Amino acid sequence: MIDAPKKTAVLITRNFPPLIGGMEKLNQRMFEGLALHFNAVLIAPKGAKQFAPPNTKVYESPSLNLPIFFLYAFLISIYLAIKLKPSAVLAGSGLTAPFAYITARLARGKSIVYVHGLDLIAENAIYQRIWLSFIRRCDAVIANSSNTKRLALEKSVQEQRISIVFPGTDIPELNPENAKRFREKYELGQYPVLLSVGRITERKGLLPFIQNAFPIICEKFPTVKLVIIGSEPVHALKQDKQNITAEIKDYLKKNNLTDAVIFLGRCEDETLIAAYQAANVHVFPVLASNSDVEGFGMVAIEAAANGLATVAFNSGGIADAVVSGASGQIVSTGNYSALVEMICLYLDANRAVIIESCRHVANGYTWPIFIEKINKVTANNES
Repeated sequence: MIDAPKKTAVLITRNFPPLIGGMEKLNQRMFEGLALHFNAVLIAPKGAKQFAPPNTKVYESPSLNLPIFFLYAFLISIYLAIKLKPSAVLAGSGLTAPFAYITARLARGKSIVYVHGLDLIAENAIYQRIWLSFIRRCDAVIANSSNTKRLALEKSVQEQRISIVFPGTDIPELNPENAKRFREKYELGQYPVLLSVGRITERKGLLPFIQNAFPIICEKFPTVKLVIIGSEPVHALKQDKQNITAEIKDYLKKNNLTDAVIFLGRCEDETLIAAYQAANVHVFPVLASNSDVEGFGMVAIEAAANGLATVAFNSGGIADAVVSGASGQIVSTGNYSALVEMICLYLDANRAVIIESCRHVANGYTWPIFIEKINKVTANNES
C-alpha cells in the first residue's frame, strides 16, 4: 500500500527564534509539530532557518522592520499559495492573520490563527479595523488561555471557531549539582532566593513589586536574595516605558537593598534551568492593563517543570498557568500584602513536597500535548 503524499501547511510568523521570548518558543514548537504530519513551510524573520527542523522549507525576511516583514510575508505567501496550494495556513499571532487568510483563500485551504491576547486588544485604530476583521474571518482561532478566548469573544470572534490550546513546557531532569553551582557562582549560599523571569516591562510589575513587597520580605527574611533574569525588550511591537531597570536600581540604592538583588539579564537555557532549580519561589507580579495583557504566563509552567512554585497576581491568563495550592498561589492583582504573605509561606515550606507537586502539574502542560492539540485543530480545518 502506497502512503498518500503529505499535504502542505504554512506557518507565517514574525515571532520565531533567533528572537527571544515565550511567543517565539511557542511558534518554534508549533512548527516542529506541523513538520511531523505535513510538508511544513515557514515564513519568519532572518535567522529562523537554523531553528527549524531540517526537513522543512524556510523563507526568511531580510529585515525585522515591520513594513519590510509585511511586504516580504505577503509576496512569499502569495507565491506559496499559487505554487504549493497549502491545505492549511497558520498565523503565529494575530499580526500575520491577514496573510494566513489571503493565502488560504487563494489556495482554497483553511486559515488558522493562534492568538495570545495583546494581538486582540492592541490600541491601534487601523489594526482594530483591519487586522481584527481578518482574525474574525479565519476558519479557526486558537487561544492560549481562557482569558484570551474571552477577549476574542469580546471582539466578536464566533465561539464555534475558537479552541483553547495552552502553551507547553519541557520537563528537565532535576540536577542538584547544577543548582548548587549556580548558587556558588552568584554567592547565594543557603540564602532564600526569589526568582523573576521575563522581559522587564511595565506590565510585568517588577518595579512596583520591589517598591511595595520586597522591603517587607527583606524584613522577614533578612538574607533573602532576588535574582532577575531578563531585560527590557528591544524588538517588541508594543513600545513600553524605558529605563525601568535604571529605576529599579535607583530605588534599591536609595533603600540600601542593592546587595539583595542580582541582575543576570538574558541567559542561556542551561543557566535558566539551574536558576529555576536553585531558587525557592518564582515571583510573577504581573499587573492588569486595558492596553496590554499577560496572555498565559509560560514562565509559570516552566518554573513548575523545574519544581519551583509561582506566586502571582491574578492577571490575564495566569490563572490557567498556575494551579493554586499545587504549583503555586494566585492572589488578587495589586494585593501586595497577600503576595508577601504567600511568598513568605513558600519560603518556609517543605521544598521536597513542593517540587513533587509542581512537576506533577507541569506534566499536564508538555510540548507533546501542545503539538497534539495544535495538529488536531489543523487536521480538523484542513481542506
